[in-house]
Amino acid sequence: MEELGLEGLDGVIRATGLHVARIMGAIWFLPVFSQGGAGRFQKIGLSLALGVMIAVARADRLEDPGSDALVLGLATSREILFGLVFGWIAGLVFEAARIAGALIATEMGLNLSNQIDPMTGLSQPLLSQLFMSLGALIFFISGGHALVLTALVSSFDGVQPGSFSLGPEMFEPLLGFTLAMIGAGVKMAAPVFILLIIVTVCVGFLAKVAPQLHILEASWPLRIASGLVLMILFLPQMLETFDGVLQSMGVRLHEIAAGR
Repeated sequence: MEELGLEGLDGVIRATGLHVARIMGAIWFLPVFSQGGAGRFQKIGLSLALGVMIAVARADRLEDPGSDALVLGLATSREILFGLVFGWIAGLVFEAARIAGALIATEMGLNLSNQIDPMTGLSQPLLSQLFMSLGALIFFISGGHALVLTALVSSFDGVQPGSFSLGPEMFEPLLGFTLAMIGAGVKMAAPVFILLIIVTVCVGFLAKVAPQLHILEASWPLRIASGLVLMILFLPQMLETFDGVLQSMGVRLHEIAAGR
């Protein structure tokens, strides 16, 4: 291997920086990394480590974007944009789980007991946090992290660093995938949500028939218990739907990595 001069070393650093920028944009949307100051430092450190390793592995294919500030800034912006699109797609699987938890929590009457989610820093129902935690667990157990990293590494061959452009032809697939993930979240919650609505209707009917029993006040423990039982009963179907979400994510990520 030839020794690098000062100019050659600068080129390697600039090319490696493009790798780091793409990875940093990709992992920024993934809620499996905590928020706050510690979370930001973790993401920066992980981006640096992965970017350097991938650049070393692709040492024979590195291309210097040049030292011109405008060209280098444009190339870096394109890499960050590509990473954000990539991370948005990967992070939507957790949004599907969050939507499912929020729908069920609303019908169980738990939407008033919101707490700060440590993964997103937002106020969310307890069930949304539970579903997102379960989603993160299944994500790692099913090899979702390996799927994301594999697609991210292969993207450097499919889309050369500094060459990405977000054209109009990409908006429709992105919008379609986003809507599909929202639909998947509704599908996960649908069995429990619909049955809880039936329970609510029955409680309302009883409250009208026998108002002296104060059914509405006594219905909260019933709705919560019914929701928990139904979630346990329909958990296999929810996991099956989430597994389908992960597969769809993998297909879409590889399409993005190939430049389609």
